[in-house]
Amino acid sequence: MLDEALGENLIEIAEKDNDGSVPELRVMNKSPRMILILDGEELVGAKQNRIVNTTILVNGNATIVIPVSCVEHGRWSHDSPQFQSKERMMSSNLRAMKSEQVNYSVRSSGEFRADQSAIWDGIAEKADRMETPSPTGAMAAIYDKKRPVLLRNT
Repeated sequence: MLDEALGENLIEIAEKDNDGSVPELRVMNKSPRMILILDGEELVGAKQNRIVNTTILVNGNATIVIPVSCVEHGRWSHDSPQFQSKERMMSSNLRAMKSEQVNYSVRSSGEFRADQSAIWDGIAEKADRMETPSPTGAMAAIYDKKRPVLLRNT
């Protein structure tokens, strides 16, 4: 699983290249074992936080480019060279919306793309509803503010 692989430094996730590409990230599996990355997992860092657009099984000792969507509208600057996991996923309703978009894109163009504007709008609406503003429109702000409540209810 992604979180375990990141914790053991078996996988490296970074921008596709020096310039970066919003809908794509480079994944290097440094392990001989396959690593599973789940649809909707949030990757935090680099030039902006992203979520994975589809479930992906990365072969051992392989480097691939994966399809992602941005979940931090107002930032395009490095805060770290690589991505990390905060062990969270996009909410089920936003993930369902994104999945419909990705499924349509696969059927129409063969690409695993989502409607980036719709994702940003969905995150903004959820942030407004939950009173969790963020200067960069980051989905992470919702989780960070609500984390104490979530932990208390577990």
